[in-house]
Amino acid sequence: MTQSDPPERPAEHWIQLSNARQIETETRKIEEGLLRGGELALAYSNRGLAYSARNDIDPAISDFNEAIRLSPDDPYNHYLRGRAYAKGGELDLAIADFSEYLRQRPWTADVLEERAALYERRGEHHLAAADRTKAEVQNKEDSEYRINERGLFALQSGNFDRAIETFTGWIERRPDVSSLFNNRGVAYAKKGDHNKALADFNEAIRLKPDSYSAFCNRGDFYRERGQLHRAVADYSEALCLNPDLPLAFEKRAEAYRVQGDADRADADLAKARRLRGGE
Repeated sequence: MTQSDPPERPAEHWIQLSNARQIETETRKIEEGLLRGGELALAYSNRGLAYSARNDIDPAISDFNEAIRLSPDDPYNHYLRGRAYAKGGELDLAIADFSEYLRQRPWTADVLEERAALYERRGEHHLAAADRTKAEVQNKEDSEYRINERGLFALQSGNFDRAIETFTGWIERRPDVSSLFNNRGVAYAKKGDHNKALADFNEAIRLKPDSYSAFCNRGDFYRERGQLHRAVADYSEALCLNPDLPLAFEKRAEAYRVQGDADRADADLAKARRLRGGE
C-alpha cells in the first residue's frame, strides 16, 4: 500500500449512534471488562465525545483523561479534551491540549486555526496571527496523505462539510481510491445526505470488493434506516472478508435481535466476546 493510498479505518470510528445510545453502548463495553489498551481507550474516547456533544463537560473530560492514560501516545484525545475544555470556558487548559496535539502533529492546519481562535478570545492577537499564518502555509504544502488525514480529522471532529470538501478534492485527483469514497460516504451519512452516502459506499465497494470497512459502514447505514436484512447481509460479507471483527458481530447481533432472532444474536455476541478476550 502506497502512502497516497490511505489505510482503511475500523468501522467503529464512524457512523455513531445517538448520544444517549452511544453513552449506553460504550458504558456497556467498559463495564464488561473485556477491552484492553487502545480498544478500551477508544471506548472512553467515544463516550467522552457523546458527553461533550450534549455539553456534559465534566464526564467528558473525565473520559478523555482515562483515554489519555490508557493510550498516551495518541494525541487525538488531547485534542478532544481541549475542545471540551474550550466548551467549558477553560481556555488555558484547552490551549495546552491543542499545543500538545500540535507538538506531535504540527501539520494539522485545522487545530492551528482552532488554537488561533482561542488566542483571539484571550486577546493574544499576535499568537492568533502566527497560528493562522502557519495554517495557511500548511494548507499549501499538504501531501496527499496528509490531506486524507485532514479529512479523517474533520470527520472525527464532526466537521462534516470540511470532511466532504477534503475528500471530494482528492477524489477529483484519485477517483480510483476506494477508501476516499468510503470516508466521504460516512461524512454524507452523518450530515443526513442519505442518497449521496449510499452512492459513495456502493462506489467504494465497486472499486474494492474486499473492503470489509465499506461493507460495515454500508451495513450501519442500512441498520440505522431499519433495512435490517440488507444490514445483516453487509455485516456478514464484512465478516467473510475479515472474521476477526468483534464490532461487526455485535452490530449484526443487534440487527438479529431487532428481527426477533435471539439465538443468532446470542451466538454473535458470544463470538464477539471471545474475540475481545472474554470467555
